[in-house]
Amino acid sequence: MESYDVGVLAVLTALILTQSQIDFAVDIDRIERVVPKLAQATGLDLKFDTMVAEDVVLVRAKSVTAADLLKQIAVAIDGEWVPANGGFRLTRPDAKLLECKRAEIASFEASSAKLIETVDRQLREARARSQREPAETVREIRALQARMEPNSVTAMRRLEAQISEMLAQSVMGKAARQALVNIGSKRLAKVPVKQYRLFSSEPLALGIQSTILTSAQLAEMEGFLRQCSDEVLKQRLVSERPMRMMSWLGMYTVIPEYLDGNSKNRPTDKIPRALVRVLRTNETSLEYEVLFVASSGRFIARHREKVSQDPIAGDHAFPIAEGDASTKLKLDAVERWAKGVAYSAGARSSFRADDQVDLSQVAFLADPIKIEPLWFYGKGLLSPLVENTPGNVVVSLPVLEPIKFTYGPKEPTVADAKQEVNKRLVKMNSGDWSIYRPIRRFSERNTGIRRAELKKFYDFTLSGGAPNHAAQARLAFQYPGETFETYINHPYQLLRPGGFPHRLSNSASLAFYGSLSDVEMKQLSVGIPIGQLSRRSLEILEREVFSGRELVEQDLASNPDPIYEVIQLSNEMKLLEMALPNGFTNANRISGSESSFSIVSGYQNGNWSETLDAYGDTSEEFVKGLITELGLAKAMPYDVRSLDIKLLISPTSHVNVGCMTQVPMLKQPSAVKDWPNAVKKSVRHIWADQF
Repeated sequence: MESYDVGVLAVLTALILTQSQIDFAVDIDRIERVVPKLAQATGLDLKFDTMVAEDVVLVRAKSVTAADLLKQIAVAIDGEWVPANGGFRLTRPDAKLLECKRAEIASFEASSAKLIETVDRQLREARARSQREPAETVREIRALQARMEPNSVTAMRRLEAQISEMLAQSVMGKAARQALVNIGSKRLAKVPVKQYRLFSSEPLALGIQSTILTSAQLAEMEGFLRQCSDEVLKQRLVSERPMRMMSWLGMYTVIPEYLDGNSKNRPTDKIPRALVRVLRTNETSLEYEVLFVASSGRFIARHREKVSQDPIAGDHAFPIAEGDASTKLKLDAVERWAKGVAYSAGARSSFRADDQVDLSQVAFLADPIKIEPLWFYGKGLLSPLVENTPGNVVVSLPVLEPIKFTYGPKEPTVADAKQEVNKRLVKMNSGDWSIYRPIRRFSERNTGIRRAELKKFYDFTLSGGAPNHAAQARLAFQYPGETFETYINHPYQLLRPGGFPHRLSNSASLAFYGSLSDVEMKQLSVGIPIGQLSRRSLEILEREVFSGRELVEQDLASNPDPIYEVIQLSNEMKLLEMALPNGFTNANRISGSESSFSIVSGYQNGNWSETLDAYGDTSEEFVKGLITELGLAKAMPYDVRSLDIKLLISPTSHVNVGCMTQVPMLKQPSAVKDWPNAVKKSVRHIWADQF
C-alpha cells in the first residue's frame, strides 16, 4: 500500500510540475519567506536548507510551469531542488559553492587585469607627453594656492585634486603607475573588496611581496625630489596653516611634503625602497598610494591615484537607453525621505523640511522579521527596472552591499537606477527568463542576520533610545563592514525620531573594541598584553593596523600644539610593518583612554545646519551663544565619545587605532532654553572643523 501511495504521489507531482500553468510574483524577500508562498502556489511540499534561507530574491513570472519556475529560482541563487519526503528541498550543494567561488575569483581576476590595462595605457600616454618639470610644477602650485579661497574645505579639496593631476604628469606620477603595473593583475586580484593590502619588495607582516620599482627608477625619483626641494626653497613655497585642515578629513595634506616650504626634512635621503598601499574600493575600481622610503624608514614622498575599469558597451545587466537620464523615478514619500536622510548623513549636508515624513510612516521598518530591509532599500531602484523587462524575471540580490540610493541632492533618474544596479548584478538569459545574479556570487549571500536581536534594537531606536559607546561597539563587531551600514546604520537614521541623522560609527577599531569582553574593556585603560587577546580580537586588530597604518614617533616634537600634534609629527611617520615585519610580539601592549565632548546641530529656516561652532570656553557661555544664534529654533545636542586606542610598539612609538561615536542627548530637538539643566551643563565645546 505504501509503495502505491508513493507512486501516486510521484505521478501527481509530475503533473503539477509539467502541466499546470501558474503566475507567481514576490517583491524583494528572503528565501525562507518565499518558499512557503511557492508551496502554496504550486501545491507541492517545498522546504529549504538554512544555507539558502537568507538569500534574497525578486520574482516575476506569468503562465509558467511549476517545474520551470522552481528551476529558474534555483538557477538564480546557484541552488538545487532535491527530493525530500515526497516533496522537494532547496539547497546549495558544495559543488555549487565551489563553482560560485571560482566564478567570483575569475571575475575578480578579469577586472584586475582590466584595471592594470587602464593604468598601463595611462603610463604610455604620460610618457608620450612632455614631462612636467619641478620648476613648472612649483610655479603652478603657487598660482593655485594664491587663488584659493581661505579656510574653505571645498577649495582645499579642489586644490588637492589639481595638484594630484599635475603630479600625475611628472616623474612621480609615472613612477606610481609603473609600480602598479609591476605588481600585475594576479597579485592585485588578491586584494579583497573594501580591504587594504601593502605591496613591498621585502617580506612584511600581512603584505604581499612584489617587484615594485627598479633601483634605476628609484634613483630617478631621488633626482626629481632634490630638484623639487631646490625649487621650493628658491620660490619659497610655504603652505598656510588652514590648508592643513585636510588632515582632519582623513587626508594627509594639500601640499605634498617635498613641495612644502614648512617641511623640516628636506628630501635628500637615498630611497632604497618603494611600497604600494592598495585599497580595493569595489569590483571595478581601486585607490593606490606609492610610498618612497628612506633607509631610516622615514617617508620621503608619497603619491596617490585612483583608477576605475572602463565600462564595456553592452556589458550591463540593464543597458542605459536614450532618455533614461531625463526620466525621473517615481518615489513615494518614504523613499524620498530615506534618500534625503542617507544624503544628509553621508554628505553632512542639510535636507529640506518638506522631505520629512511622520514617524508612523517608517515604523514598519522596525520589524526585520516580517519586513526584509533589502526590500525597502532596493524597491525604488530595482522594481521599476524589472517591471519594464519583458518576459519572466528572477533576481538574486546582493546582501552585503545592497542596491540602494547613492548620495546626491538631485532627484534620481532611471539612468541613476541602472547605474547603481549595474554595479551589483550581472545578467544571464535562460529561454524566456531573465536571470540576474550578484557579481560576487560567493560572498554576497547568506549573512546570518540575527533578526530577533535586530528587532529589539529597532524597537529601542523607535522609542527614542540611542545605543551608548559600548553598545555601538558590540553592534560593529556583530555586523562588520557593509552589514553594519545596511542593518544598523540606515535603519537607525530612519527610525530615530526627531534628531539630525548622525550616523553611528562603524570603524574596524570600534569593532575591535566590541570584540573585547566586559573585563577586557575595563582592563584597556591600564593596558593589555597582545598575547592575552582572544583570537577573534587579534584578527580584527591585525586587519586594522596592518593595512598601512603609520607609527607615531612620540619623541619628535617637544611641547606641540595639541590641535596640530599629528601634523607636527607627520613628517617622521613610518609604516607599522617596518617596525614589526613579522607581526605582533608579546612585548606589544594595547591600551585605551576615553574622553567625551559635545556637538550641536541646529534647525533653522527649514534646514538642519552642520555642526555649530563654539561661542566660549565654558558650557554656560557656549549655551548662551547657542541661544543668541538660534533664538527659539530647535537644536539637538550630541554626546560624542572618543576612544583613543594605542598599540605600543616601543617606548617611543605607538599606533593610534581610535574610534568615535555620537549619541543624541535628547529624544527630539528642542529650543536650547528648554533643554534640561543637566544637558546644558554637560554640553562641551569641540572645534567643528575636526569632523
